[in-house]
Amino acid sequence: MSLPESPYIYGKDDLIVPVILCGGFGRRLWPLSRPYWPKPFLNFGATESLLQETVRRFSGPNFHAPIIICNEEHRFGVATQLHEIGVIPQAIILESKSAGTTAATLFACQYLFQNGYQGNVIVSPADHHVDSTEDFQHVTLEACKVTLEHEIVLLGISPTRAADDFGYISIYPKHETDLTFTHKVESFIEKPSINDAQHLIETGRSFWNSGVFIFDLALFMDLAETLVPDTNNDAALAVSNANINIDFIRLDAESVEQIKCPSFDVAIAESATNVGMVEFNGNWRDMGTWQSVWDSSQKDKDGNVLLGNSIANATTNSIVMSDGINIGVGNMDGIAIIASGNHVTVSMLNDPMMSSHLADIQSQDSNA
Repeated sequence: MSLPESPYIYGKDDLIVPVILCGGFGRRLWPLSRPYWPKPFLNFGATESLLQETVRRFSGPNFHAPIIICNEEHRFGVATQLHEIGVIPQAIILESKSAGTTAATLFACQYLFQNGYQGNVIVSPADHHVDSTEDFQHVTLEACKVTLEHEIVLLGISPTRAADDFGYISIYPKHETDLTFTHKVESFIEKPSINDAQHLIETGRSFWNSGVFIFDLALFMDLAETLVPDTNNDAALAVSNANINIDFIRLDAESVEQIKCPSFDVAIAESATNVGMVEFNGNWRDMGTWQSVWDSSQKDKDGNVLLGNSIANATTNSIVMSDGINIGVGNMDGIAIIASGNHVTVSMLNDPMMSSHLADIQSQDSNA
């Protein structure tokens, strides 16, 4: 069965297709992030959600309309949020289950490939915060100039601290005469200890792995066929047998169920032999922990982030948020108190996994 005709017609231009990964259920920011309303839909006191910020980051004269990959149950949330900012996507692709970042990327690539697209693709998670869209676009556009020289090009973030909640990219040293904009990747380090992270930063050749990557579609399809042929074939079937209507593309569930594949970093990036990296020096946050939410938010004179029905006294360097009940905090430092509905989480601000553990306990109690 062939893919039904796409309403999107590609012209002969150099525009880039943004692919935005909006899967997952955001357990690390429970209880604000829930299975039915995950992290990308949240705004953390800003005027727009993380998803809306991401879509705007890849908008403008250099970009095609975005492709969004999400779970079936999040389709109306995605569609509503795009409508609120006046963006018409070229496709919202629905997974019957979360099949991972490799599969999600291949679903979008197969859709583009089967519709005749030839050009550059940029893939990004939907849960990042970046202060300067202009600076970010400049770096990604520079990366697009060298996609024919590398199998994939990654976006590396200049580290501002020794962090154990990010993966790292290490690059080869450059020669003084090497004027190329990109660096060649030497190795990947997945969430090192604080001591190891400090050592990596001191080398001057290690960067946070942002999870954003750019590639030429034709080269990437060849790479996928070499490294993950079974997943690539299942993704092709999931797309060609998809149910397509005016609003959504529902992937063939049977083909999606067949997919068992590691993350993109493991299956593709770490297995490729010619991976490039471009460096972004701007203010970037992966909004995956309450610490990162605190880092990126405007603070009062005591270093607190207070949102919703929250007050604090003699409290410093903390985040207190409530979308319902009133919360009062006193004589505390470096804590996160988050209330949503009838759920409250209290933990140290720098504990990256406590919300996830609490979400697991709550889920188990609900299913008991």
